[in-house]
Amino acid sequence: MGANHQGEIEALCNIADIDYCMITNIGKAHLEGFGGVQGIMKGKSEMYRYVAAKAGKIFVNTDDKVLMSLIPNHVHTIEYSNSELHLVGENQNQLSFEYNNKMYDTHLYGAYNINNIAFAMACGRYFEVNENDILDAVTSYVPDNNRSQLLHLNTNTVIMDAYNANPSSMKESLESFSKMEGKKVVVLGDMLELGEYSEEEHLKIIRLIKELHFEEAIFIGPQFCSIAAPSVGKFFNNTEEAAIYFKSKNYQNTNILLKGSRGISVEKILS
Repeated sequence: MGANHQGEIEALCNIADIDYCMITNIGKAHLEGFGGVQGIMKGKSEMYRYVAAKAGKIFVNTDDKVLMSLIPNHVHTIEYSNSELHLVGENQNQLSFEYNNKMYDTHLYGAYNINNIAFAMACGRYFEVNENDILDAVTSYVPDNNRSQLLHLNTNTVIMDAYNANPSSMKESLESFSKMEGKKVVVLGDMLELGEYSEEEHLKIIRLIKELHFEEAIFIGPQFCSIAAPSVGKFFNNTEEAAIYFKSKNYQNTNILLKGSRGISVEKILS
């Protein structure tokens, strides 16, 4: 379920009439519509309150203190934790983990996806799916739709994480990408729907880029351009302008991260 204002999750819950729910995380998305971080917490947890009212069940990651704090009283929770999975190979293109003393390779990118794997396994176990089938599903899943996709473009590896972006997901994606081995180039689009928080949050991303020392950074969108820092990277008003520069570079043997809000369509830089 998606939302960018209070009450929308509740409306969707009434339509779907859900018995089980899980919130992946609560980050700084749609700050403008929700009215700040506290508003996001209130809006997303409408799902928890709906399920509690109808005596349903909530899957919750006990490692996430924010989500744990939002669980209503007297509700049945199905708890799980990332601690059963040991993340390995974080500097590689694809995420690998150790479980019950055995290694598993996935087609996923980014350490943050370990949370999603932990939930998928907990959900499978709860509904009595055979454990081998659970692990086969996790390791065979290939992401698409511009979400954590791994693409090979000539000699380059492209991390296509351009379906959407907010300050929280942008930070996690950049930090994971910085740990990869080899030459690294980032292409970032504006983070939309941040309202009064927009300038501050875009400045934080520019500062983070400077700290992480990528070989090159390309920024796309009017918000990034309005606070451009030429010493940190190249700034372009739109993807079409950025694509001309990107293609002129003729990158070879390079890891390239694409990340931005849907309205920027960062992926078009490849076309």
